[in-house]
Amino acid sequence: IVERAVLLFPGKTVTGKDVRNNLLRLRVPSRNEEQDALWAASQGLEGISGDTDLDSQSPLPHPSHYKGWFAYFDAIDLRRHLRDVEVVLIEAALEKTNGTISGAAEALNLRRTTLIEKMKKLMITFAMFFALVSSVFAERYVMVTHGEGKDPFWPVVQKGGEDAARAIGANFEYIFTPSGDMADMAKSIAAAAATQPDGLVVSLPDPDALGQAIKDAVAAGIPVITMNSGLESSASLGALMHVGQPEFLAGQKAGERAKAEGATKGICFIQEAYNTALTDRCGGYAEAIPTTNFDSSNDPATIPTRAAAGLQANPDVDAVLSVGPHVCVGVQQAIDELGMSVHHSCFDLSPPVMDLINAGKVQYTIDQQQRLQGYMPIIVLHLYNNGAGLLPGANIPSGPGFVDKSNASSVASLAGVDR
Repeated sequence: IVERAVLLFPGKTVTGKDVRNNLLRLRVPSRNEEQDALWAASQGLEGISGDTDLDSQSPLPHPSHYKGWFAYFDAIDLRRHLRDVEVVLIEAALEKTNGTISGAAEALNLRRTTLIEKMKKLMITFAMFFALVSSVFAERYVMVTHGEGKDPFWPVVQKGGEDAARAIGANFEYIFTPSGDMADMAKSIAAAAATQPDGLVVSLPDPDALGQAIKDAVAAGIPVITMNSGLESSASLGALMHVGQPEFLAGQKAGERAKAEGATKGICFIQEAYNTALTDRCGGYAEAIPTTNFDSSNDPATIPTRAAAGLQANPDVDAVLSVGPHVCVGVQQAIDELGMSVHHSCFDLSPPVMDLINAGKVQYTIDQQQRLQGYMPIIVLHLYNNGAGLLPGANIPSGPGFVDKSNASSVASLAGVDR
């Protein structure tokens, strides 16, 4: 203690308070350890309130306490010290707000953009700080899809995106359109683009309604991949590529098989008349079998009633195509209630559809493997962003494939989850 006193207080009187508050607590720092010394010394300082009442018991040091710095030290690396204080406070604000940039900025009384710039600058300087806030700077991908939240198809797509993001350590946001209105979906795409994600994944059921929003995102420098629907329009809108099933081809395959199994005249129940992917399915099916399209609605509660009306209006049909899994279930209910015997085939998977196939009521369903439509775009965007524009040489077709009685049992456990 005496040696410390001689070094720290040359030519000065050392009181008992100095011994308690400084010599017993303070470790003499090296030139590169000023910050550690400061915080150790600050433990013995009384805090003051905003009205500079030095007798108050605030646990935090007040700027006025630094007046006595040079009574104990010959120098200070001011830039390093202030930088380290910023690191501590930003880290604390992020921890308090669970890593939310906006919340941390508000706590620090900074603009969000100013905080981001500070974080980037400090991250370059400090590897340790980068590790502490790396989750804030993780890649972030946003997926925007159509559908009203009633179709069991989309949770599988969402799970695919979430699984892919988890695999690469990225953040993932999923947005759908409860109203089913394409103008609302276009607004959702624009809003997502405004947050400057590292990539957008967008379904494209109506290129006319959604095209401009996608073009604007591309123009803003955001890489976009379309998925599920809109294959024919994807490239013209500036998307990097498309992941999905060639829907007209899938409809053709469904129609060819139905014809080979004896179907001669069909009705196609479609839940989204605006969706070009669904109309392509019906159109491809009609290449093999004369087919009438009928709006089933997208609401599982009303599909059986609408389907019954369509079947009664077309009593001479012997084949039915349902272009969605919930449509398949509702249409089959109407078929059973009317006591009809028709060739029924569907699109996409769900546990109830697997049950209908195993029961012999549905001959087959087309599997477009929608998990791939959620999973692959996130992986491709990650590779693109981190591999100097690395991309597959062509679009990725996720289907079509058939699920029928021969393989329904093995697929059933995955239906509605990963298939």
